Amino acid sequence: MRITVQGQRESFSSRGQQTLLAAALDAGADWPYGCRVGMCGRCRCRVVAGKTQALNNYEPVLTADEIEQGYVLACRAVAVTDVEVSSSHIDELNAAREAAHRATVHAVRDLTPLVKELQIEFTGSAPVWEAGQYAGLSVPGLVDARNFSFASACRGDGFATFIIRHFEDGIFSQWLTRDAARGAALTVGPPNGQYHLRQIPDPLLCFCAGTGIAPVLAILEEIVSGAFSPRQCRVVIAARDKAHLAGLDRLQDLATRWPIADGLELVFVLSRQSDPVPDALHGHLFDHFERLVEGYGNATVLIAGPPGLVEATELGLLKSGFHGDQLITDRFLPAWA
Repeated sequence: MRITVQGQRESFSSRGQQTLLAAALDAGADWPYGCRVGMCGRCRCRVVAGKTQALNNYEPVLTADEIEQGYVLACRAVAVTDVEVSSSHIDELNAAREAAHRATVHAVRDLTPLVKELQIEFTGSAPVWEAGQYAGLSVPGLVDARNFSFASACRGDGFATFIIRHFEDGIFSQWLTRDAARGAALTVGPPNGQYHLRQIPDPLLCFCAGTGIAPVLAILEEIVSGAFSPRQCRVVIAARDKAHLAGLDRLQDLATRWPIADGLELVFVLSRQSDPVPDALHGHLFDHFERLVEGYGNATVLIAGPPGLVEATELGLLKSGFHGDQLITDRFLPAWA
């Protein structure tokens, strides 16, 4: 199938079940993208002629109105006829990609044996992000952009925080461990992603593991700041043991400042019992699933962490009577390089 972008002289071909995005990248086209798994929305485009087939549901990344207007996620759309797409959204995103922001390292601290917290300070204009979004971090001349979720709300103070998993052979991990001294320069791309809270004051139920705590912390901070209506909230954190609970101090601080008395409940599910955590549950997340969702059947549910945990939790929730439109998911794929 031939895929043509309006206003561009060249077109390219897709083969079999190849997505629009994969075909574009194979052809060397300058097509914006982020997660490549249908979660961030950065690759979306509007089909103005021809037909495509969705590999899976575009919602909630695309709204019903956007789908009605012909928008698709290029990483999840397969051409079934020759296709023509509008270039307007692609051009806007490529222009935004060039508007990267300069920053320096403010502080780095260990959260767990495998996770670090990176706080940066913008040296010029700072981006405006929604809690739950991510940005590409790069080190000029050394490390190409790697996507990490903001772990702090946008406060307008020129600072941002990220929570980053260490990989022994990862170039960014090596830089963060060896060279990320205070004042070291890095570049921050434009915020992306559709993983964020809705304004309706539903109860909030969160499931997270590992660095999946990052967007959850940012969203909780926004609620504490008054950006969202106060609501009852339960946060379920799965970890190996206490030593692997990233962001524990920040979670406990947010619980003391929650706008509803005793309105933020922290539930820890630990697979090992080496260092006791008061009132923690032990074993596998699904050993306690009924207890974890009790009282939150009408909640908005945020799930963030490794793909296996996200998909299993999503399936468990659907089997427990939750509806798909209640669930907002963020699969954390490792940035190995």
